[in-house]
Amino acid sequence: MAGQFGVDNLIKIADVLLEGANVAEKMLKDEGNTMAKAAHAMLLFDELMMLPSTDFTKLDDEIKELDAEDKSKLEAHFKLKLNLADDQVEQSVERIFSMLLKVEGIVKELVALVASFKEESKEAKEAPTKEVEA
Repeated sequence: MAGQFGVDNLIKIADVLLEGANVAEKMLKDEGNTMAKAAHAMLLFDELMMLPSTDFTKLDDEIKELDAEDKSKLEAHFKLKLNLADDQVEQSVERIFSMLLKVEGIVKELVALVASFKEESKEAKEAPTKEVEA
């Protein structure tokens, strides 16, 4: 089941970043004139037009509530949207993104584990102790 908040806003932000990477690669490889490079930059407008509809106040909640379905959706979208000329580089970047999603899950688990240790420690300190009579 997808997280309560989904990933719509994260995808909009990812679209801008991924298309930015695609455009940057084209601009760096294009040895044409400045107008040709500017034409590549025009490819970003579609994604930039989505930013006003992004609810930035929900981004933190979307990240906190990521579940396996959300991560799978983000990963598939990332692979669909990233389109570099060098397939080997593209595959490496996609693998790095997949690893980052896994690391995010591990970090969440560690934070929860530390929080539970702190809570147990706090409860142990607050619990009344009985003195043993000799």
